[in-house]
Amino acid sequence: GVRVPSILQLRPNPGVRKLTGWVGVNEGTLGGGVAVFRVMDARRRKLWQSPELSVRSAPIEFQVSIEHLEGDVFLCTAGDDASVYADWLAIAALP
Repeated sequence: GVRVPSILQLRPNPGVRKLTGWVGVNEGTLGGGVAVFRVMDARRRKLWQSPELSVRSAPIEFQVSIEHLEGDVFLCTAGDDASVYADWLAIAALP
């Protein structure tokens, strides 16, 4: 997990065509803060975005095609409260 806002940088190996995983707000988060999760390319184009999630929201799954991307991929979180813990779960890079 990470605190919002955050940016995680990934460098996929050659042949990786898809990123998959789950996102959610950690149950240890206090208060009513929310987080939005984004997957972005090296040119800062949004490849996927979650709705606003709170501690009461169920985790949601994502799948992003990165087959034709050049450069790194960025997992970004944003929110309205720095006490929100955002979780990227079971991230997988698939051929």
